Amino acid sequence: PDTYGTQGFLDNAPDWLAGWTGIRVDSGDPATGAETAIKWWKSRGEDPREKLVIFSDGLDADKIVTLHNQFKGRCQVSFGWGTMLTNDFKGLTSGDTLAPFSLVCKAISANGSPTVKLSDNPNKAMGPASEIDRYKRVFGVGEQERVEVVV
Repeated sequence: PDTYGTQGFLDNAPDWLAGWTGIRVDSGDPATGAETAIKWWKSRGEDPREKLVIFSDGLDADKIVTLHNQFKGRCQVSFGWGTMLTNDFKGLTSGDTLAPFSLVCKAISANGSPTVKLSDNPNKAMGPASEIDRYKRVFGVGEQERVEVVV
């Protein structure tokens, strides 16, 4: 969903997709993303308590505990704890020389045309601004909240 925006993806997803195991919430406000998925599953007659939500964007121990407490018993919860698990040294050295950095690779073009990645967090969208705006219209992406990108 993160490539198209979660709401737009779910609004256009085939009904059989509701039978899948769960969803990865990777951008935007994680609690909002999980609430969106829970509402979508319920609208498709699925029991969210049987579904898995994997949170994976900019997690640290405090955020993991908060999300676990908020969603325990409402859905199955898991965490793709990456950067801040292996590099939680931010602010420990002068000049912040041990701050985490991103190693994510994304396609920027295909067959000579620019690619676009939409996101639930507009700070993570990629591609030419005009194309991002175009695809937001195509997929019905409305107002979005900007969330700080950790890495």
